[in-house]
Amino acid sequence: MVVDIMHMRLGRKTGPKPKFTAEQVIDAVLRIGLDKFTMSQVARAVGVGAPSLYRLYNSRDDLVAACLEEIARRRPWVSPQVPWPDMLREWSRYCWELCEAFPGFALTLYTYPFPQVNFMKSVPSIVEDFTAAGLSKDIVLFALDFIGDTAITIHLGVSAYRAGPDDHERRDLIQRNLEISNQQLDTDLSALLYSPDIYRDLVEPKIEFIIAALQAGIRPPAHGFGQLT
Repeated sequence: MVVDIMHMRLGRKTGPKPKFTAEQVIDAVLRIGLDKFTMSQVARAVGVGAPSLYRLYNSRDDLVAACLEEIARRRPWVSPQVPWPDMLREWSRYCWELCEAFPGFALTLYTYPFPQVNFMKSVPSIVEDFTAAGLSKDIVLFALDFIGDTAITIHLGVSAYRAGPDDHERRDLIQRNLEISNQQLDTDLSALLYSPDIYRDLVEPKIEFIIAALQAGIRPPAHGFGQLT
């Protein structure tokens, strides 16, 4: 009896079945932004009180994990069946598009502990896709991580220069600091920051450099991240 009572206290709240679904909750989080939502905001979005959410999720972090798993389910990696250099280009684009599709995704990847565990189910098949395309097995995870990080961190940086249509204070700050930076660097960064194709202008050159290095036979140290044995 004591064990049962302790379990009830530590686990999710008991009571009547919630009148909303996990999908509705996750949809609300993804609309608000994975990096900035509060449980109260989500509850209002689905029309319930905040305590009701804890019948499905033990904490905000628990809900973030559920959202990451749902993102992996909704936008799975699909192999383009091309040679590994082209496949790495597609991997970069895939990572970028995840960040574009789900506001706050990039920041969450760098603030939530071990977010990759929510994508682990697909890792073996992804690795197999790349090794089948000719990428050396001993560096496949390193290459995926390196290129994914490049695309995601650039997106994270660019996001700092984006402001909502009603966020006039933020827009003024961006413009003011842009003008100062242009003077300091004796150049105009506007073309890059406000490019109609930021991925092409900011991400692709770095990805091409990484791929060229791999094609030239440059390899990470044997003890580097992602080595497969």
